Amino acid sequence: MTTTLPRLVVSTAVLAVAAALLLPPTFAQRDSRAEEAFAVVVDRDGAPVANLGVDDFVVREDGVAREVIRVEPAPPPSPIALLIDTSQAAEPVIHELRRATTEFVSAVTASDQPPLIGLTTFGERPTKLADYTRGPALDIAIDRIFSRAGTGAYLLEAIIEASAELGALDDARPTIVAFVVEDGPEFSNTLAEHVADRLRESGVVLWTVVLQGRTAPLFSSEVRERAEVVTDVAVRSGGLSRTVLSQQAVPRALADVASLLASTYRITYGRPDTLVPPEELEVTVRREDLRVLAPRWISQ
Repeated sequence: MTTTLPRLVVSTAVLAVAAALLLPPTFAQRDSRAEEAFAVVVDRDGAPVANLGVDDFVVREDGVAREVIRVEPAPPPSPIALLIDTSQAAEPVIHELRRATTEFVSAVTASDQPPLIGLTTFGERPTKLADYTRGPALDIAIDRIFSRAGTGAYLLEAIIEASAELGALDDARPTIVAFVVEDGPEFSNTLAEHVADRLRESGVVLWTVVLQGRTAPLFSSEVRERAEVVTDVAVRSGGLSRTVLSQQAVPRALADVASLLASTYRITYGRPDTLVPPEELEVTVRREDLRVLAPRWISQ
């Protein structure tokens, strides 16, 4: 006699459970927490690129890919410390500097969430003209931008002071925008890596606009350290260095920086819980014709 085994009836619900067990866990199911990175994406002409989404970005920490959860536009960073060169070398460009600073403030404060802005000059020594505000005090401070005869620049000292001040404020996105004249001497007695350490500790992003010198560049150690800060350190912090060839181009350069600050993405990604926090951050996009401006370090 032949025995017929009964056929098993597998319900749809059981199949669904079995399939779910074979799928990789989602962010919500993993022992992870959400982190944020802020980035600006530019095309080959340096113009901001909008309308990118989750599938466009790649985030890595210490070389390990992280899950990108959400991408959305972010308001301009706040607070912003404006650092303006008022050394003797800046004397020919003072008129353009006042106009450029006024237009920069107008552009970044036109947002629905306008940032707080402070103004400091660094001819002879760092001197604060306006504390962080959105009000008319900024207009008054801009009118007080004058060059100081017989003085050099103290840009690196100004960045360190502003970083300490910004780091003490209750805000997650502090930013420095600095203008410096390449022709003038730098008198700050500090190293570029010391400036980089202060920026990283405070979570500050540095953007610079440099008026290229009309004479042979100075080769003092202070000027070399400044050159590294306004280029390499600015990029590592998540900002950008813009070099202009004439004083008439200064307003346009600061306006471009304002446009980029207003075109920031907030990128939310998952980080597994670990005892050792990561140190390096890499944010890229899948399109080779685009470039990402984002911090390359993780603030501790």
